[in-house]
Amino acid sequence: MIKGRHCANGNPQCQWMDQEQVSSPTVMTESTMITAIIEAKENRDVATCDIPNALIQTEVEKQDKDGHRTIMKIWGPLVEILCEIDQNYGQFVVSENNRQVLYVHIIKALYGLLISAI
Repeated sequence: MIKGRHCANGNPQCQWMDQEQVSSPTVMTESTMITAIIEAKENRDVATCDIPNALIQTEVEKQDKDGHRTIMKIWGPLVEILCEIDQNYGQFVVSENNRQVLYVHIIKALYGLLISAI
């Protein structure tokens, strides 16, 4: 089985997060393989489960303890695509350094956002 995932870069977010709260509960490949070997050796039954899009169905806190919101900056072709999907976004598009930018308030968890790990 091959699994792939692309995440946003969480490093710029670190300065605003409490490092003790932020963790990513992703299992290491080596741990999975070692556990599988032990289970096979002990003739154990194994079941797996995947909940599609479980993370993006999860709501994040609307504000942190200091009253701050999680804002994401979108630019490039994605701005045009979003405006084609819903023309109401057009009123919120701004120009920065000769490119279209859209700022959005995050209300659902996204891969790569540290607030999602919390």
